[in-house]
Amino acid sequence: MELLDFASLDQRVQAMALSLDRRARALSSGSITEEDDVVFARVASSRDSFRELDGLASDRFARALRDWVAWLTLERVTSADLIRAAMARHVPLPNDGVSGASLAELVRAVLSGSERDARIACDRLAKADTTDALDALRRFADRRAEAARLLLEGRDADPDLRRLLSPFEGATALSERVLGSSQRAFEALGGRDSFCETFRAALAVGAGEGWPAKLVPRWISSLFGPELFRGVSIDRITLPPPLGAASFVRAVHRVGRAWAFADRAPSAPFSMARRPHDELASSQGALLALALLEPAFHAKKLGLGRERARLQATEIGRALVGWVRIEAVRVGAWPLLRGSAAARDFEELSERALGRAIPGRLVGLLPFSGPDDAIAVLPFVRAFALRNRFRERFDDDWFDNPRAHDALRHEQHLLVQDRGEVAEEEAFIALEARLADFVNGTP
Repeated sequence: MELLDFASLDQRVQAMALSLDRRARALSSGSITEEDDVVFARVASSRDSFRELDGLASDRFARALRDWVAWLTLERVTSADLIRAAMARHVPLPNDGVSGASLAELVRAVLSGSERDARIACDRLAKADTTDALDALRRFADRRAEAARLLLEGRDADPDLRRLLSPFEGATALSERVLGSSQRAFEALGGRDSFCETFRAALAVGAGEGWPAKLVPRWISSLFGPELFRGVSIDRITLPPPLGAASFVRAVHRVGRAWAFADRAPSAPFSMARRPHDELASSQGALLALALLEPAFHAKKLGLGRERARLQATEIGRALVGWVRIEAVRVGAWPLLRGSAAARDFEELSERALGRAIPGRLVGLLPFSGPDDAIAVLPFVRAFALRNRFRERFDDDWFDNPRAHDALRHEQHLLVQDRGEVAEEEAFIALEARLADFVNGTP
């Protein structure tokens, strides 16, 4: 391939990446349909293109394009399976015996209904016939693993590329490490009477002071100031419903990730400025979200008094412990989908993580699990180390400091090869220490 072909291929990669991002938003909002499938350019999503670029990997541009083409190839050959698995969660469950609610509707009732409605929905979830939804998810998992195997067959792929394409391989170890880092905090807070209570507690409904009545992107822009988002539109990003304080944290995470992904040097080739499932964008988005767990944020942005700000940040932080444990279940469930004892192993995993087992028939379905989850967890954990660094450089209100904003944008404008790194060890130490702060009431 000539340089001109590289430039053309880079443009095709960027267009497909943006289309996949739109599909991801449809998935997260629960509105996914077969019409949301992406139109893939075969030249940028085929094994032949991947292998040709792999042979030119000594060239940095070719190597960056190779990684994108590899990932887009997997996305292309499994896209229909992913959409079918997602849609299956919205099909009325057979033999539900009440109103033929879907899996997604029952989960929504657990999270947003009254305590009575949540208990009823939880009981229905525990007894639901999830065969069709589970079969669809397993087909997707099998196709994804086989597609990665065929793509990498006979290739000595570098570790980063292999982790991107085959998250089955490291998901179990990563799940265990997240559980280990949050174990002390979880034990100190005590368990819940049911797995559904853990999901509800992770919403931090009790931390309700100072939040706006409506959750919109403009509110997020007002938190950090227009200069942080200058040049990047965030107005069309779909946000989660405001079920509790955790919803605002999730919303900032989602907006922050989209902003960080879009905020790149305009002169750089797309594939050299961003990677598939870009870790920098995910970490920067998570870092902004962690600002909402700072007492200084609740005082400066929500207008709470000093002590109330500390208590509310603590309450959200304690809910975060459950949230982290749920994410460990999500990551650990993905490789179990292809195992012969998936139901039993999932019940054991969820009981260790949450104190109460989730029924085995819900493996991979509650919480919903996919190959992207194992890739997304490490950037989230690394954000805790970044938070420590930003506090050291810019004080406890770092989120409100223009110099901190400049530092974020400077990092986002670097090429992938020029970025700094946060070691996993530092990240997990920071996670464990931060969760201990919340348990001790000293955030």
